[in-house]
Amino acid sequence: MKLTNTKKTVLALMGLTVFITGVGAEQVFKVELTVNKNDTAKLGNITVQEGTERTYHGNKGSYHYYLTDKEGEKLWQEKRTMNWYLFTNPPRPIKSKKVILEIPYEEEALTLKLQKNQRILLNTSLTNRLCSNFDNTCISYCDGKGVDVDCTCGDDICQESTNERELCSQDCSQPQDTRAETNITEDQTKEVVDSSYSNYLLIAIIVAAVLIGLFLLSGKVKIEA
Repeated sequence: MKLTNTKKTVLALMGLTVFITGVGAEQVFKVELTVNKNDTAKLGNITVQEGTERTYHGNKGSYHYYLTDKEGEKLWQEKRTMNWYLFTNPPRPIKSKKVILEIPYEEEALTLKLQKNQRILLNTSLTNRLCSNFDNTCISYCDGKGVDVDCTCGDDICQESTNERELCSQDCSQPQDTRAETNITEDQTKEVVDSSYSNYLLIAIIVAAVLIGLFLLSGKVKIEA
């Protein structure tokens, strides 16, 4: 079957679209927040998903968003301007604005911050927001950080750094009071064993001293005889 030029063009465009979509897709932090005109901000959802980094204003604007690692080094940053009017006729002033960020995924990222001039409007821990919900899904960002029950439940270790005691019965099958009683019993047993060992050692020393004394006394008696 012979393809017309139109069909060839459509197929070429479809192929190009698939190629571009495949190349452009990457993991991103998708952040939803509300920024208020009175220099406050409220964080909404944070997720890790497939997407494309979106840069709106680059290095211009007084609203400075950035990701930092555990050393405080900036892994990503972006500045934006905010227009506090709706484009109606006439323009209508607004007090808050929804903002959506799609930030390149960084395994080492720990903190998301929003700063206006020298004032911090938002300072949030990514691990607390992404790794504290027990939804049976261990995302790659939380794996290995020891803070997500979804990633640690099932390793036979009751993690005190997470809320496994309430959420993961297979790792924390013993109630806390029982585990405490077990530890006390083990300590008491150890004390008894240590005490018994000390008593046996003391008796052995005394017996040895008596035997040595008798041996010396016996030798002295033979010499005098």
